Amino acid sequence: ANRLDLDAVAAHFGADAASMADPDRIRAAVGWSIGGVPPLGHDVSLPAVFDPTLATYDTVYGAAGTPSTVFAIDPDRLAEFADATVVNLTE
Repeated sequence: ANRLDLDAVAAHFGADAASMADPDRIRAAVGWSIGGVPPLGHDVSLPAVFDPTLATYDTVYGAAGTPSTVFAIDPDRLAEFADATVVNLTE
């Protein structure tokens, strides 16, 4: 399984360091709980990154507002709709 490389995340966004976000901070920023944050459709502009290995799948699933609700989508369409930058940020 791929794991997020926080050093690569920091380097990509030009930060000194990166860490996993606090659940309360996520909810305050985007209005959804962890596990339910959708990859698009936010009221504020958020940078989106897309792991290139996702493009190897016929279908990927994104959160749809709750931890138990998802939607299916072609990975290339998801990257397009989210205006995502394709970048490898995994270990």
